Amino acid sequence: MVETITPMVHGGSRARWAGAVAFHTVAATVVAGAFGGALGAVGRVAGAPWGGAWWPVLTLVAAAAASHELVATPFPIPQLRRQVPNWWRTFFGPYVAAALYGGALGVGFLTFVTRATLVVVASAAVASGEPLLGGFVMAPFGFARGIGAVAAGAADPQIVGRLARVGSARWVAVVNAVAVAFVAVAAVGSRPAFGVGDAAHLAAGLLAAVFAWSAAWKLVRPSAWRRVVASHRLGAVGDAAAIGAPAVEVAVPVLYLVGRPDLAAAGAASILLAGTAAVILARIRSGPRLACGCFGDDARDFRVPLARNAVLAAVAVLAWTAPATAAGAPTLPGRSDALPIAFVVVGGFVAVWTIGSVRRALRSPGMAR
Repeated sequence: MVETITPMVHGGSRARWAGAVAFHTVAATVVAGAFGGALGAVGRVAGAPWGGAWWPVLTLVAAAAASHELVATPFPIPQLRRQVPNWWRTFFGPYVAAALYGGALGVGFLTFVTRATLVVVASAAVASGEPLLGGFVMAPFGFARGIGAVAAGAADPQIVGRLARVGSARWVAVVNAVAVAFVAVAAVGSRPAFGVGDAAHLAAGLLAAVFAWSAAWKLVRPSAWRRVVASHRLGAVGDAAAIGAPAVEVAVPVLYLVGRPDLAAAGAASILLAGTAAVILARIRSGPRLACGCFGDDARDFRVPLARNAVLAAVAVLAWTAPATAAGAPTLPGRSDALPIAFVVVGGFVAVWTIGSVRRALRSPGMAR
């Protein structure tokens, strides 16, 4: 994408290229800020900062990210692994295309993410429970991604390869590790009191996040989910699970958000029990390697989902002790939320406009050919 924002693409004019870079960078910054504001709003609805429960989570996430950067330990990085559509630059004008590219990069997780740093920053935005703070911590990410297009000013045909080599350099990994390690240290240094009630509330929040993620994967990729169920050869049980599992999993985060973490934990335990039985049955009928269908369709040893279910069951037992008033009720926005609300409104407008433009483009005779 970056090679399309060069002076040569813009008729060799430095002024036009500078304008495209400006649109690209501003769009990336605004959309990243809107995304951060939305994450902070999600945290607020979920009751963040959850008393003293926020800092252990942020510390663990940051420490795991630092380890991933230094020694490549496993660390989940949500990403679509897709490039932005190349046809944007031919269908739209140069400035609009540059802005759309920037907006797509601003969210980050919609394209490729090679470093764990963004996950830590996004986690901090959610844990803050403050849309304004979430917008401010995420906006610099969008700005940094957007301003990277300046590197294409030399019109070097090898610019993409050069940027890729810089991104994979060892010193970049070390810098990222130090940055996220600093977040962990800061979280530990500013920790409030952390009691048993906070631990139960934290466990309920983790369950809600896990089951929301699992349900979202099934709802976003229904065909892949149906293939996973079919591969288990469960018969009528599988047919029922293909339809009912996402709906049942959604109930866990919903119960948590309405202030009943105890019921959410009980529901999660029931789902885990049924899932464990399904894994054992699938092992008997299909063999030792199964596609779980919880967070992807990769096949793995059947003992992996069994172990994961056991860990989540232990978390559910702790979460069941959380009081019914643990989850914070949604609150009306105040004056401090004006800026992130504006970010969200602008980002939403751009998203709707883009979707409409894409639909019109797909219906046009040129695209039909």
